Amino acid sequence: MRIALENRRMRSLMRRSSYLLYVVPALTVFLLFRHFAIIEGLRMSLIDFNPRGPSEFVGFEHYIRVLQRPRLFESFVRTGYFLVLYLPVSIVSSLLVALLINARGIRGTLFFKVAFFVPVISTFAAMAYVWESILNPDFGPIGALFTALGFEKFFLLGSTTWALPTIVGISVWKNMGFYVIVFSANLEMIDPAYHEAARCDGANAWQQFRYITVPFLHAAFTVAILIGLVDAFQAFTPIFIITAGGPGTSTETIMYYVFNLAYVLSKWEWAAAGSVIVFLVLAAIAAVPGKLLKL
Repeated sequence: MRIALENRRMRSLMRRSSYLLYVVPALTVFLLFRHFAIIEGLRMSLIDFNPRGPSEFVGFEHYIRVLQRPRLFESFVRTGYFLVLYLPVSIVSSLLVALLINARGIRGTLFFKVAFFVPVISTFAAMAYVWESILNPDFGPIGALFTALGFEKFFLLGSTTWALPTIVGISVWKNMGFYVIVFSANLEMIDPAYHEAARCDGANAWQQFRYITVPFLHAAFTVAILIGLVDAFQAFTPIFIITAGGPGTSTETIMYYVFNLAYVLSKWEWAAAGSVIVFLVLAAIAAVPGKLLKL
């Protein structure tokens, strides 16, 4: 009897262990291309890399040089401007869409969720090229609309004032579906009995939203804010493809500046130091909503 129980336990353990075999390949790739890259970047930021011989440890010398460059601060300011525009617009617009999709009497909610989520699963590079064509003043529909309304052709991406807000708008459109799904999932978890009880007590639509819906969306707001912070700081693809940081440096955010350090100036150690600085700044900023939302 005891032998049978031991054999059964052994088979159960082997069956559970076999599941790990499916995880190992993905976990290996994740550790190799994520954590190893982070560690290697941190190491490179502390050395004077020499491909022909041993590298020399220089401590925080690269950090000091990067921090002394005015364009680093300027790129952080543009990233902050990007964040200030991107985060509230993304959250408010996505919440409104989610409320409309989950409203009573609305049919085809699955279709709308899929329609909004399609840009999320599409490559940002392809979407960037599409928007570049749409915004082209010569053959794009936006230029044709300006002409039809009697205005002069105006290239939004060619303006130092409007280029970055336009990139923000494209990013909001691209990522909105993710936030819509997050808010929709949270809204579906709210028991309709709460709203029915509030209506019986005379609460209007705004009061129901303010005192019932919003408190239940705490988790959704937390996810949206933290992911929005990361999205804003990682803004790169549309800038790289559409504006290349221009006109001038009006759309050069921090990640594009780090990219320039590595691939334009060939200052790989500076780029590594800049990446670490970005990580530390992002971690510090992300801690603020975490404390406010009591994560």
